[in-house]
Amino acid sequence: MAGTNLTSTDKFNVYDRLAQLNRSFDFATDNLVELRQFGIFDKKQLELFCGLAKEMQSQINHKLLAVLLALEGKHAFEFGKIRIAREHYLNPERPAFNPRKPRKR
Repeated sequence: MAGTNLTSTDKFNVYDRLAQLNRSFDFATDNLVELRQFGIFDKKQLELFCGLAKEMQSQINHKLLAVLLALEGKHAFEFGKIRIAREHYLNPERPAFNPRKPRKR
């Protein structure tokens, strides 16, 4: 995975761009469907193009969201340590975060 040091603004912009990309695919497929009304294009071809656009959208989402899922997991783990430390501070009987030490081989 490339850089994972995103600011909150960067993260917002990434999700916003992904939403814009999905919206653009929605506009494209809607326009392909609306082109049928003119009766000059082959309906089967327009359906094929809609299907191809949706397939590409799905492939892009699948790849990009896998990266975002891994990034969000890393962030949840890092910020979870802060919550665990706070809970331990408020209630010392709760265990503190204790990262496992690497195994010796």
